[in-house]
Amino acid sequence: MIRLLVAEHLWLVRRRPLRLAVLLAVVCATALPVVRQVHSSTDVSRALADAERDAAVALAQGVDIPLEHLYLEPRYQLAVQLPVDVAALALGVAVMMLVTSAVAVGSEWRSGTVRLSWVTPEARSVPAAVRVTVWWAAGTVVGAASLLLCCAGLMIVGHLGGLSDGVSAVAAAGVVVRGALLVGAASAVGAATATVCRSDVAVLTVVLTYVIVVEMLVVGLRTGQGYQSPGAQAFTLVGGVRPGVSPEVETVCSPAPRCSVVLEPLWGEPRTYWAVGLTLACLVLVAARSARRPWWR
Repeated sequence: MIRLLVAEHLWLVRRRPLRLAVLLAVVCATALPVVRQVHSSTDVSRALADAERDAAVALAQGVDIPLEHLYLEPRYQLAVQLPVDVAALALGVAVMMLVTSAVAVGSEWRSGTVRLSWVTPEARSVPAAVRVTVWWAAGTVVGAASLLLCCAGLMIVGHLGGLSDGVSAVAAAGVVVRGALLVGAASAVGAATATVCRSDVAVLTVVLTYVIVVEMLVVGLRTGQGYQSPGAQAFTLVGGVRPGVSPEVETVCSPAPRCSVVLEPLWGEPRTYWAVGLTLACLVLVAARSARRPWWR
């Protein structure tokens, strides 16, 4: 087993799609703090004007939102925006790693070069399961590294700009951990699905169809009905935080705090993590089974 893990690791690090994915993840994680620095401001009057504009837009749509629920004092910008920014990056890196693992694994099946590594069908089950596991580990590492880099950059930008009041290290760590788990799961899904389909083109077609139908068409048709797509639910799970109780002011602050508030992480239901873990285990087993014999035979 150790020999298989080492062999799959050496195979993985030589894959050009993985190198490109790592490069893109680093670029995005570095660019996001720079964008925040350009668009952030400590001007209180500007923040108030933005809140008034958002309230007017909501009122025009028939939703009356109190101004105090939209106004965010500039020095608390990082505390509120960091979970959102990191969750968005995690979702993007997850999609990228899903496509990367699908391309790297599926291309070998489609071209037939997998037969050079695994000569007989009977000898393919364990290596296929190990390959999915290694991709899960690689995705988790890439996700954790890119999200930590993004968090560090955002905190540096917020500290230098005086926008870092109320930042919770626990909440930031929770977002990074959940984001890394999401990226790892997406990477494993891509590798397992490519093994089952024995093609990278099939996986990319499924992903593109899902994005168009579920994330765009269904969301557009059910606007205003409280519908959340799976992507939106994953985003909420990764970036979920709630206003805590201020140690100085014994009141619960609004979602856009104006007091010295610490944002507490929302870890979600334990059954969600159990479901994800069981799904990944099933994917490994299905990939091991499909490596020996195609599912359509």
